Amino acid sequence: PLLEQPSPPHTRYTTFKSMFLDFKIHGNAIGLIATRDVSGKPTSFRPVPALFVSTRRITSSNASSTYLPVGSVEYNIAGRSYDSSEVLHIMGPSAPGARRGFGILEAHFEGAVDTAHQLQREAKKASRHGVPPGYIKYTGPDPVDPEDLAEARDDWMAKRDAGGVAALNANMEFEAVAWNPDQSQLIEARQMSLNEMANLLGLPATFVNSTNSGGTSLTYTTVDSEALGLLKWTCGGDFEQWAQTLSLLFPRGTCVKPDLDHFLRVTAQEV
Repeated sequence: PLLEQPSPPHTRYTTFKSMFLDFKIHGNAIGLIATRDVSGKPTSFRPVPALFVSTRRITSSNASSTYLPVGSVEYNIAGRSYDSSEVLHIMGPSAPGARRGFGILEAHFEGAVDTAHQLQREAKKASRHGVPPGYIKYTGPDPVDPEDLAEARDDWMAKRDAGGVAALNANMEFEAVAWNPDQSQLIEARQMSLNEMANLLGLPATFVNSTNSGGTSLTYTTVDSEALGLLKWTCGGDFEQWAQTLSLLFPRGTCVKPDLDHFLRVTAQEV
């Protein structure tokens, strides 16, 4: 039951997919043991968002605040303490002796991820309403009052932001500054961000739809080789971490192994 439907009424796919997302972002997938069989082995658990869980090692200096013995690891979930035997905790990469893993995306959010978000915001700002940036030029014979120019500019920007039609008098004209995403390097910069995200996740650039992948054209052969590469260098370590942690919930001698048939299945051309 623990593997067939670990968190009823949700399906196995829904449960593990949501936990794996937490595992990748925050570096920890955590579930609270919900039911056990007559031998005491877990039969179901409830996934808990990693951000809602804190951990600490019980020492002689803080033992008075908990019922757990010195040396044990305490999990605090919604203000309640739990022993490690009551919690399923799948850790991502971590320092030796650490009680929590760190997420790849979380650790690099202020770098590659934040840069990608900022580029997206800038591209949206630059192309808003389809109106390019520019300036208002006065062409009249008489000197113009700076306040009149400022008023015309503000009216133009207000109409543009509201999606309306702006109007200028006969002595003023709008000069658009040519704006091209390729020339301003927004397209190239966003492709670079895709490559950085692919590198963080250990994925080929083609997997994140990046066009800066060296002109690689996928064929049946490269699809198979990239699938094997994905298993060896990207997913393999994660699969093994999940398998070993889940195996601890079963009787000694019982091991959980991932089903990799869909990775290793031959293509139609090879049959």
